[in-house]
Amino acid sequence: MPALRQDAQDRAGDPCDAAVTATIERFGCIDVLVNTAGYGYQATVEEGEDAEIRAQFDANVFGLFAMTRAVLPILRKQRSGHIIKLSSVAGFNFRPGSGYYAASKHAVDGWSDSSHAEVTPLALASRASSRGRFVPIGRAVS
Repeated sequence: MPALRQDAQDRAGDPCDAAVTATIERFGCIDVLVNTAGYGYQATVEEGEDAEIRAQFDANVFGLFAMTRAVLPILRKQRSGHIIKLSSVAGFNFRPGSGYYAASKHAVDGWSDSSHAEVTPLALASRASSRGRFVPIGRAVS
């Protein structure tokens, strides 16, 4: 099944609504939303640059919020669907130099717990998966 890509930092026009409309036109419904947007900005708390921090939160947090808000009315109308948010163990396993990334993933985890409680009565499923460090196949973990 082909996936439709969405840039979580794109704020021109209402790209989330456009992606939802394109999905409905192509497939007739939405079964699953997988929020995978995110990247790690590394800086000490003291040396973090405001523009970089905000860009990371736009991708890791606010893009996820916007896409979920755009899809929820469709899932609610269908009375079925799943929302999967890929987070990170960094949201609760902090390391020096990754405070801003950890904060963004902690926000995703907290919001995910709350959204799960809100959508469960609607017969929808919403979960966050807090994965560990990604290691490409064939490379050793240090």
